[in-house]
Amino acid sequence: MTRLFDLLYRQLQNHPLEASVSGRNASGIWKSYSTQELLDASEKAASGLLKLGLLPGDKVAIVAYKNRPEWVIMDYALQMAGMISIPLYPTISTSEYEYILNEAEVKAAFCGGLDLYDKLSHAKKNVPSL
Repeated sequence: MTRLFDLLYRQLQNHPLEASVSGRNASGIWKSYSTQELLDASEKAASGLLKLGLLPGDKVAIVAYKNRPEWVIMDYALQMAGMISIPLYPTISTSEYEYILNEAEVKAAFCGGLDLYDKLSHAKKNVPSL
């Protein structure tokens, strides 16, 4: 095993779980992903990232303040696609987002929540790579 996401394949082969990760959905209802579902969702997201035109080696930001399975899926997807995950604190200012996104030359960003979307949208104006 040389990559973090190899753990999913190993778990599926040796110890598949019915609830590999769990979290509440937007309605507050608990949703669990089996090992197979987690792997399938991660592979599908990785394929989607590539179809969007992102390339291996591209840097992609993730900004979230709620622990949700979707962030695990996105992180695995980025790794599977050969991209670099740039995790960002949700509490930093727009100018700090601008600085980090520019320094890292981030090509895309995913966020959880309209308030974070607003911050990133304002920062995007001054981030040519995004």
